[in-house]
Amino acid sequence: MNRKTILLFLLLWVGATAAWGTPPTTAVPLAPTLEVSQTAVFPGAVLTLTGAGYTPGDYAGTVRWDGADVESFLIEAGGSFERIFFVPATAAFGDHVLTVCAQYPCAIGALSKAPA
Repeated sequence: MNRKTILLFLLLWVGATAAWGTPPTTAVPLAPTLEVSQTAVFPGAVLTLTGAGYTPGDYAGTVRWDGADVESFLIEAGGSFERIFFVPATAAFGDHVLTVCAQYPCAIGALSKAPA
C-alpha cells in the first residue's frame, strides 16, 4: 500500500467517524424502588413508605396489601414519594407483600408480622 492510499483511507475513516459520530445512547429507565421503614410489623403499625424511580408526572399511585388495593395517593411530578401507611388491623401472623403501583411497573416491599 502506498502513502496516498493510506492517507486516503485515513481521511475517509476520520470523515465517516465525524459524520456519523458516536451512536446515541438510550437511557435505561430505572426500576422503581420501595423502602419500608420497618419489616417486622403488627396490625395498626405506622410505616413510612419511600418510593423512587417511578415515571415522573403527577398521577395516582396505589398501595396494595397482599395484592388487594387498600389506598390511592398522588405521586408527584418528580416520580418519588414519602407516605405514611397503616398496617391493616386484620393483618394475620406471617409474611405479607406491600406493593406500590403506578402506571407501570410496581415496586414491592416484603413484610413479616411480628409475633404477638
